[in-house]
Amino acid sequence: MNGMLHSRNSVLRILLVLVLTLCIIASPIAAVFTAVGGNVYAENTGTTVKPPADLTISTAAELSAFAQAVNAGDDFSDKIVRLGADIDLAGATWTPIGRFAPIDNPVPAHAFAGTFDGDGRTISGLSITSGDSVALFGYLTGELSDLTVEGSVSGGETVAGVVAVLAGAVRGVTNRVRVFATGSYVGGIAADAAGTFLIADCINEGEIGNSSDTKSSGKLGGMIGRADTGTSGVIERCANTADITGYQYLAGIAGGIFGEVSVRTSYNTGKIEGKSFGKVYLGGIVGKLEGGTIDSCYNRGEIYGNRIDQSMGHIRAIGGIVGCEENHTVGTAITNVYQTGLIWFNATGMNPALDNHYIMMTGHISGGNSSTDVNTMTYENCFYEAGCYPQAEPLHPDYIFFRHEGGLSIWDTPYVTPATTDELRGAEILADLGAEFEADSENLNDGFPVLLWQNGVTDAPIRYYDVLSPIVLGGNASVVCSPTQAEEGETVSVQADSIETGKRIYRVIATDVAGSAVAVAPQQDGSYAFTMPGRNVRVEVILENDTAGGASYTLTMPDGLDGIWTVLTESSGAASATAYAAGSTVFVNVQKQPEALSSGLLGISVVQTSVGEGGDGSTEVLVATLKEGLYAFTMPAGNAAFTLNISYAPLSVFVQRGASQVPQALKTYSRQEMEVISENGIYYSGWSSETDPMIGRADTAVPLATLLADAGVTFAPGDILKIGSIDGMSLSYTYADLIGTPRYYYPGLLEGSAADRTPFEPILTICQNVILGSDGTGSEPPAGDTQNAYRFIFGQSERDFTNHTKVVDRLVKYVTSVTVVKAAVSGDIDGDGTLTVFDLVILLRSIVGLETLTDAQRLVADADGDNAVTVFDVVLHMRRLVGLD
Repeated sequence: MNGMLHSRNSVLRILLVLVLTLCIIASPIAAVFTAVGGNVYAENTGTTVKPPADLTISTAAELSAFAQAVNAGDDFSDKIVRLGADIDLAGATWTPIGRFAPIDNPVPAHAFAGTFDGDGRTISGLSITSGDSVALFGYLTGELSDLTVEGSVSGGETVAGVVAVLAGAVRGVTNRVRVFATGSYVGGIAADAAGTFLIADCINEGEIGNSSDTKSSGKLGGMIGRADTGTSGVIERCANTADITGYQYLAGIAGGIFGEVSVRTSYNTGKIEGKSFGKVYLGGIVGKLEGGTIDSCYNRGEIYGNRIDQSMGHIRAIGGIVGCEENHTVGTAITNVYQTGLIWFNATGMNPALDNHYIMMTGHISGGNSSTDVNTMTYENCFYEAGCYPQAEPLHPDYIFFRHEGGLSIWDTPYVTPATTDELRGAEILADLGAEFEADSENLNDGFPVLLWQNGVTDAPIRYYDVLSPIVLGGNASVVCSPTQAEEGETVSVQADSIETGKRIYRVIATDVAGSAVAVAPQQDGSYAFTMPGRNVRVEVILENDTAGGASYTLTMPDGLDGIWTVLTESSGAASATAYAAGSTVFVNVQKQPEALSSGLLGISVVQTSVGEGGDGSTEVLVATLKEGLYAFTMPAGNAAFTLNISYAPLSVFVQRGASQVPQALKTYSRQEMEVISENGIYYSGWSSETDPMIGRADTAVPLATLLADAGVTFAPGDILKIGSIDGMSLSYTYADLIGTPRYYYPGLLEGSAADRTPFEPILTICQNVILGSDGTGSEPPAGDTQNAYRFIFGQSERDFTNHTKVVDRLVKYVTSVTVVKAAVSGDIDGDGTLTVFDLVILLRSIVGLETLTDAQRLVADADGDNAVTVFDVVLHMRRLVGLD
């Protein structure tokens, strides 16, 4: 019997060894997990039953082995990994789970693609001291949930507490890791995004910062540092309570959003402190918003523009919710938000004598748009606490603005609503903020509205959106939309009746209030329908001529248009891309690149160029303007052509004689007048950053010397040249630096060669200046950065060439004025540019105490240079006046 039992035990041992061997072969980390290999979770949490784990991790060694497995190529796709205990990683430097590799990196990328369930546990002691793309997870394409992470992570670029590069989902994660980087893309939950991502129900409590090792470093956020162009995602029910300090783009939730990302039901209470070498965008929720939306969010954190570096110090934009909305895409919107955080600056590091030291734009909700003076952001139900921006009233003398001169017009003032503290805590604004907010009944937020999830509410009440009054274009009709209020996902019907005789529906268009298109489908009963998005909607019904169609004639498009214009024609009567049936309605849609500030469209003109089968004609065809950029006309019975009526901002030349005098206008030039004195094909060079060389070609440009000579003014030693632009920017250049210092075009800049340089005099470009790639390929691509606007270009000095002096911030574009400030004339007390007896009278009155001179007047009065104004100075000026000296 004992023998039989022993035999059976031997067999069992052999079978067990075989099983373990197979496990080891199947997974390189199975041997490390033998202690927990049989511990499978299938517990009832009270609300949901969790599926069993494929792998349960309970020790630091097991977590490290798991990281090694992922980094070796096992992505754990369709597998569940669960923590079985809190894990302390203290004492070891962590290697991230997964590795992201750029396309040009020879090292393969490995992502975790499974489900990692923290099960409410904590991973503490996380320690990383160097490297790029570092965090607990290096690359996540799967899902991470229900976890708290503590520790410290430092690195170069793409540094976070939880996930370095996120292309998956992070839910219910709290970051308490202190995160610090020397470069860009820094976040509490995630540093950067790739593809589509989700961050939900997360909190960042770890301080975040970056240093100034690289002047363009930045993009820091509590949830994510950057979501680049091409990414899409959602950030919802998230909060940042930690301080964030660094360079460039900073905010409580996301440093920079450039893709289509929705940030909703989130808040920030941490301090956002920005420093700048060249630019900084600070916002409570998003630093820079180029795409996506912000809805049902609030900021109560302090926003602080700190001391600016002495060599280069401008703050681009600061706002309570969004720092900057520059170049935002159609569909970008800020809705149902409020802001109470203090917005202020420490500008003591700025030097008013330097033109690159300034604060550009500010706002209570959105800081501004540095590419246009026209606010095209969509705002709905945006509130701010009056007094949260003390600089606004009155103007603080320490702040140096160039966009907001005079009474300091805050960027978003016409679009947002001020409120007292009591009003923000009251029922009326609470109702306006919408269904995601409720009263602070638990005193979580000092009486200010809180988000439902803060009070533990998981199911928000149904929210209804408005269908705005429909618009009829191209004729008359009665249009009814039903229902006029609908929840997201509900079908809305559009019915058009009483259509004007001779007209029919060409198209029904629906767009949400941020400009995004909403798909509209025709129905069998002749009506149209669309699905209500999570935003109010505008409906447009476009009518056209109801014609059976006849002979077709050619429509000639405008010739030689600049690349800033996009022109599309369409019609039901189109026989081809260029031929339309007589009597049909032709629609012309003209769009301009938003950065092209110096050009405007006045409308279009259509002329019938032939009658019937023969004979020339020049009959003007009536054109209807349906809305901005959309025109319609009836195709005549003959060939026709249309042109764009374009306006260009003029350029004016001024002279200012004496620092206290008002500039005098000498001549204002139209675009045609500038072209008359222009030259073609002028090449130039410069450093577009500290490392990137740039070669450009001005297709058409006016030399500065030619322009000033034509206007009748000289630019001489001692003078200052001021260049002003349509976007409010104004920079000054001394004669000694601009002309007195030899400047050149370096054709070998791309290769770092100083050979074959040629002297270069300043120019004002007219047409696009063509930029060559830093690798020298594509010598003349059709793209440029002047957007058909005047740009001031000057050459490189030897020092600029050698020191990689960044030139872009000094090449003013959208130029509208050139002012020569003449050198001060010794003894010119009244500032009229000449020395007269009246100047001597003022000088004598000041000596006897009847007048007080300003500092500028004392400077020109001090003829002997002894830093004092005396009778001897009067004598010296008098001798000059009568010609003795």
